[in-house]
Amino acid sequence: MAIALFQEWPRLRTRLDKKPLIPQDRAGKYPLLELDLNAVETIIGPAFTEFDLKALRAQNSFRRQQVALICVTALTTAFGAVQAAFSHQLWPGVVVAVLGVLSAAVAGQGGERAAHRDYLEHRTRAERLRSAAFAYLAGLPPFGEDDREARLARAVTDIAEGREPA
Repeated sequence: MAIALFQEWPRLRTRLDKKPLIPQDRAGKYPLLELDLNAVETIIGPAFTEFDLKALRAQNSFRRQQVALICVTALTTAFGAVQAAFSHQLWPGVVVAVLGVLSAAVAGQGGERAAHRDYLEHRTRAERLRSAAFAYLAGLPPFGEDDREARLARAVTDIAEGREPA
């Protein structure tokens, strides 16, 4: 049994699997929705996959930054204890100073790269696309009229560009 803390451990090289918005076997299970499911897959599917993968990459990057920061600060704390124990020695203080600068650099890099903000932005867009897909399948406004596919394509463009769909 894996410890929950380490189940989503960040990877150095991110290998991401494309997860479809709607599984392929659904069209066969729901023949009345087959045309709508195909429209969702062709119109929303590529944009959803793009934003979903970008969000997963940014999330992994953010997690890597946080793990690096935790490790560096833990080492700084450990060498701070060594410095307290060997107060007459100079080298533990030098190590603490170097690790302090390193932890500040790692924290600064996290702020500059803004992986968490990127993750939230891409995840929000992916989930808004998912929401539009299910609103389309349910025939909810604005997708309950004749030009449903055109409205869906406009909604995808708006969401991808960060605008509220009209």
